[in-house]
Amino acid sequence: MIPIGEKLLEAAEELERERNIPQDEFIAYVCDAIVAAYKKKVPDHDVEGVRAIFDTETGEIGIFAPKEVVDEVSNPYHEIKLEDAQDLIPDVTTGEVLEIEVTPKDFSEFGRIAAQTAKQLITQRLREAEKELIKKEFDVRKGTCTTGQIERIEVLSNTRNNVIVDLGRVEGCMPSREQLPGETYRVGNRIRVYVLELKESGRVPQIIVSQAHPELVRELFELYVPEIEDGTVEIKSIAREAGYRTKIAVHSEDGDVDPVGACIGTRGVRIQNVVAELRNEKST
Repeated sequence: MIPIGEKLLEAAEELERERNIPQDEFIAYVCDAIVAAYKKKVPDHDVEGVRAIFDTETGEIGIFAPKEVVDEVSNPYHEIKLEDAQDLIPDVTTGEVLEIEVTPKDFSEFGRIAAQTAKQLITQRLREAEKELIKKEFDVRKGTCTTGQIERIEVLSNTRNNVIVDLGRVEGCMPSREQLPGETYRVGNRIRVYVLELKESGRVPQIIVSQAHPELVRELFELYVPEIEDGTVEIKSIAREAGYRTKIAVHSEDGDVDPVGACIGTRGVRIQNVVAELRNEKST
């Protein structure tokens, strides 16, 4: 067993904090990578059952492989001599299979190629975990409004940029076409966005958010008008020229409810809240 636990746990904690990947998953990736590196170092050792174990109490990692107890060893990677096995378990007999620790005294023995194999495997597993996290988060938030903080501005050209919004566990990307015309976006500002789609064309999936989509208006009215949220008033259609004006058609089956008045609110409070969220875009 090799004592590397403290550094491994620190790395796992940092990864969970920064990228929301659970510590136990990261440790499992490291163990798989160590096994892959070991097999790369010892090609003949490519047998089923080889595994790496992390002892949380001692902070040590060890590699263990199944070996059959035999009278004469013909393949040391698959077999263990009876006398050697009895030093470990006195009553063991020929034909039994024991899990034997095969951890190198120094992991540097793996060499450059084996270490590179381990690094590639860990990178691949982390990327896969990040993809799954983004997809799960999108499935939960798709078609809803959410509030986030602008994390950075990615300048693509003189006329195009992406606004990257911190949504908590993941990031959202608001491309130029989904931004409000004339709006100035600044790092640190909190904004409300509509979770639009998941773009999977790149190496890592990207959640696309919008402030220009018509459905953002629907979500805002549902937020500020209880009669819409509970279904008493229905939005029949929305026509929006993002950044300039929006028109909505509303209807209610309840004869005692004025759908337009419900949306406007007492002294126009409700409609004023919506307009403020839309950066003073006219809503009628």
